[in-house]
Amino acid sequence: MKNNDLLSEGNKVEFERDLNQFIRKLIDWKTDSSLVHRADDLNTTISTDALPLGGQSLDDSIEELVGSLDRNINFSSKKFMGFPDCGNSLAGLAGAVAEVFLQQNLINKDICSPMGTEVEADVLNWLRELIGYAVNNKLLKLPTPKRTMKP
Repeated sequence: MKNNDLLSEGNKVEFERDLNQFIRKLIDWKTDSSLVHRADDLNTTISTDALPLGGQSLDDSIEELVGSLDRNINFSSKKFMGFPDCGNSLAGLAGAVAEVFLQQNLINKDICSPMGTEVEADVLNWLRELIGYAVNNKLLKLPTPKRTMKP
């Protein structure tokens, strides 16, 4: 696919194929218990690169990311001596993927995130209940913006 291709009915098969190939590489890394991270990355100086003058192809970007996986901490490794994170479970990974696809932005219930706003209201009610405040299960007259930008 090209760098600027947006998901559409016309390219969804190719899009899914390329995304699945990338996810397969990430899952292979998560399930590789041979190392937690590359040992030479500990206690070293961070060096930065100059601002690039041009872009990089999507394929090159993916290969660069995949090539740098061993510089990240693999919380799934059996050799990792810390707590596991949500990236070790199907529920955690599925939630992270869903977040990106659903693009829930809690700015505005009407156009950005109806479901996200409902989940946010549920969590706030649960927190209110846990600390002893009254809970209102029907939220009415949610604020909406007075003005919206039009192209």
